[in-house]
Amino acid sequence: MQLQSGEKSVLAYFGSQADAQSAVQALKNAGEQDVQLDNITPYFKPSSNLSSSISYLTGSRDNPEMYRSYGPLMAAHSDGIGMLSSITDQPHLSYVVTVVTNGSQIETVLQILQSYGATI
Repeated sequence: MQLQSGEKSVLAYFGSQADAQSAVQALKNAGEQDVQLDNITPYFKPSSNLSSSISYLTGSRDNPEMYRSYGPLMAAHSDGIGMLSSITDQPHLSYVVTVVTNGSQIETVLQILQSYGATI
């Protein structure tokens, strides 16, 4: 995709699907039409419990063949082990909202996204 003259794109990251969905709805209510929500980490769900996270990481949940070659290594990551914390205290930003807007609306778009907790 190539931006047209005067258009701006924004990528906003969220740790919560509910916050991301609320931001998308607020943007659409404000008149933005080119708004998309995507899950960018399909193998990890921060809100799930430890046992389902590890089974998901090792590939034993939905598709046992998908992660067979490296699944145990993924489960050894600090995200999959409840007793370890990650190096940073950043939340897992698992959702991205992409917005394409005209240049005059960029500040409004940024304010809406940030009001729902986005990391821009």
